[in-house]
Amino acid sequence: MLFHSSQGRVLFLMLLLRVCAQAQTSETVVATVNGRDVTLQQVDEAVSAAVVPLQQQLYAIRKVALDNLITTRLLETEARARGVSLEELRQLLTRNEINVTRAQVE
Repeated sequence: MLFHSSQGRVLFLMLLLRVCAQAQTSETVVATVNGRDVTLQQVDEAVSAAVVPLQQQLYAIRKVALDNLITTRLLETEARARGVSLEELRQLLTRNEINVTRAQVE
């Protein structure tokens, strides 16, 4: 556990509340310890190795969500144009066997 005392946990929670409550820049002071400020940039630098994989995961999740939203909207538009429901369009599009062929590379 990061904080071994209840005082440490309280200070950490206060830090989180302070960071969330204000507009954040890299120079935002998120804590003061013995009269010395700790900035958001210093915190970010301390956790950068752990944050990068999380940012990559967030990017991948957002990409999948965006792709799904785009596909759904395109299908909805096509379904309206054909005068069928979205489910009917999906059935029409997947009713036949789908053949995938490879293009020859020269």
